[in-house]
Amino acid sequence: MKYKLQTIISVLGIAIGIVTLAFAHSAIERIKLPTIYHQSYYDRAYQVWFDSLNLAPDADTNYVRVNKDIIRALKGDGGLKCAEKMAVPNGTMYGNRFEFHFSDSSILRKAVDCCIIDPEMFDYHGHRSAITGERIKKLGVGEAIICKSLATIIFGDKNPVGAVQVYTSETFPIPFTIVDVCEDFSEFDSPLSPRHMYISLGDVESVQCETSAEAYAIWINVARKEECTDKQLLDEINSRIKPFGIKAQLQSEAGRESVEAVLTINSLVYLVSSLILIAAIIGFLRMQIQLFWSRRREVSLRIVNGATRWQLFYLFCTEVLITICMSVITAVLIGNWIEHFLYTRLADLMSEGDFVIHNLGMYSCQIGLLLFVICSLTIWIALIRICKSEKGLEANMRHSRTHIFRNTMLGFQIAISIVFVCGTFITLNWADKMLDAYHLPEDESFYENCVSLSLRHDDDPKQLVEEIRRLPDVDRMVCHSEGHIPVLNLTENEEAKVALQRDYLPFFCATDTTLLSFYNLKAHWFAKNNNVKEFVLMNESIYSQLKELGVIDNGTLTLNDWNEGVLTLPIAGTIPDIPYTNMKTSIYIHQGNEGRGFEYVVVPKAGRYASLISDMEKTIHRLSPSVSDKMAKNFCDKKTEINLIRSMKTIAWILGAVSIIICAMSIYSTIALDTRSRRKEVAIRKVHGAMRRDIYRLFGRLYFILIVLALFIAIPGAILFNQMMDGIMQGSVDATLSPVIPCILGSLVIIILIALIVGWHIRKVMKVECDEMIVKE
Repeated sequence: MKYKLQTIISVLGIAIGIVTLAFAHSAIERIKLPTIYHQSYYDRAYQVWFDSLNLAPDADTNYVRVNKDIIRALKGDGGLKCAEKMAVPNGTMYGNRFEFHFSDSSILRKAVDCCIIDPEMFDYHGHRSAITGERIKKLGVGEAIICKSLATIIFGDKNPVGAVQVYTSETFPIPFTIVDVCEDFSEFDSPLSPRHMYISLGDVESVQCETSAEAYAIWINVARKEECTDKQLLDEINSRIKPFGIKAQLQSEAGRESVEAVLTINSLVYLVSSLILIAAIIGFLRMQIQLFWSRRREVSLRIVNGATRWQLFYLFCTEVLITICMSVITAVLIGNWIEHFLYTRLADLMSEGDFVIHNLGMYSCQIGLLLFVICSLTIWIALIRICKSEKGLEANMRHSRTHIFRNTMLGFQIAISIVFVCGTFITLNWADKMLDAYHLPEDESFYENCVSLSLRHDDDPKQLVEEIRRLPDVDRMVCHSEGHIPVLNLTENEEAKVALQRDYLPFFCATDTTLLSFYNLKAHWFAKNNNVKEFVLMNESIYSQLKELGVIDNGTLTLNDWNEGVLTLPIAGTIPDIPYTNMKTSIYIHQGNEGRGFEYVVVPKAGRYASLISDMEKTIHRLSPSVSDKMAKNFCDKKTEINLIRSMKTIAWILGAVSIIICAMSIYSTIALDTRSRRKEVAIRKVHGAMRRDIYRLFGRLYFILIVLALFIAIPGAILFNQMMDGIMQGSVDATLSPVIPCILGSLVIIILIALIVGWHIRKVMKVECDEMIVKE
């Protein structure tokens, strides 16, 4: 461990590379082939869509939703003779607050999103239990399945199997029991989602409740028998559904699109996430091999004195093992910190179940083991070359090598560093444009001291709200909900619908106008009338658009509200863009209807934030402990997308800095060993009149060539990354990303860094006395 600084930098670089790759692997674990691809009938599995035989001239689509009569026709007479399996998917999602009773008499109240499902669905797709590993069979009436990641979020370490939800409702007319936990779904396991719990109320065609699957199933899953043909299956289906005036079409579930999407996403993610690790390990191995060859005299003497190949291997492998172990330990610590950060600062995002990061420590250890094997093989190959050398001791002691391998690896390292530094500037540019769309206030300190509370799934929030409102440290409470409401003005106007590309508008539904003062919005009132209890304050840009299209000439907006039905409301004024929202959101005021508000923002009195938090936690724990996890102590923490973008900026800075450090370390170690091994040559050149610029030219030529070649490799990669980030941004922000400035800045940073390091070393070697150097050598 002679070169301590280089070793420390290697450890940090490798550790960050390991944890980056582990994070990427954990993030895309569900980006895998659909479960049905692992079944024997995957190439005979189809989605059966139904088209109307009598298409209306003005109809937008031709497909027909599945209803109970169609299902009964297909299942009649023992089912389809040409079908091995059949299932009816359902996309109906219900948000409910359930009370689970366990066998140990404990009770857990939680808000869960759930779906009514065909009992055959899990067996059809071939999903397996995360507990037993066996295939999940047909579900019985009142049986429920929950996926592994959601079970962890809701129940923690407690086994949910056997938990009974006893309350009934119009949607769920019978109690249900969780009978198994299934492995997490693939992102391509349509229509199943890891965010939902799935409940069987019996065969879809016999379900009797307020809402059922019949209005939401748009296709049927069918697996054809091996001895039958596609034509036979299609003819049989059409013969059964002919009385309904519809026909069927088969769409294979084993399409190339899923396979290509999985391979493309996985390849890109692993490639990008492994670049830091590749750069770090190349730098470390290059330094080890360079030091290894600088000790060739020692190796030759050991061989002459009887050292075996294994003894030499142990000699050089020890330092590698120590470095890898230190890197893995550091990676595990960083991974644990990342998991803690995600599940505290981004709790809302992680609680949804769509984005799961776990086992970073375990993955880091596995990657570390793989790295040790790779490094060991590299050292073993280098030893074989020396031990099999046909030259004698003197030749090995004085052998001068060309540095093709070293320079090639250095060139790749510079290219990777340029890609990451350019990617850092691209990400920062992307993040700034994304954050601009949220109209963030210049001073966020006020909002950071406000408390956000979600009562969406609380049975009776009124008592809790009143108790919190009476707390001595509460200044005021802001009640609202957020969502999209269909606008009949747009539905009935094709030109407006095309211009806005939708027939709905985003709204804040509030019970009063306190939302205006909370967000410091200056409304432009047309005619304020205190007697009007319901009205709309429209986003000024949306108002201008609709005014130009002639949609709101009468000064009213007609909403198809889910709760109130069709409402024609006066447009009382306009408002600017609302902070912390990235859409042109309007405000729908419905005074006196407290039930309209699911989200509350509690504003504390000046200097009373800490005591308010304590009082609120006690009140919530006493009255409604099930919503304690829905309280965000910081209003800004509730804004998951904003926090995610800010976290990406921080990560970009870290990865960019690591790339620069790794590149600097590699250049530093290379030029240091290069100048040290060529000190005699430099001294002789100085004696013969070489100037400093001649020495600069001698060493700089190599790095100039490496930089040029690295730029040819790196710039296209940076441009592709810019296109990817621009694609992510489209639809959210009305702007485009240009790769020019980020690529120029990233390239200049690496070029200046290399020039400074090379110049510093050359200046250092030029100060050496020539006569002393020649005598010493």
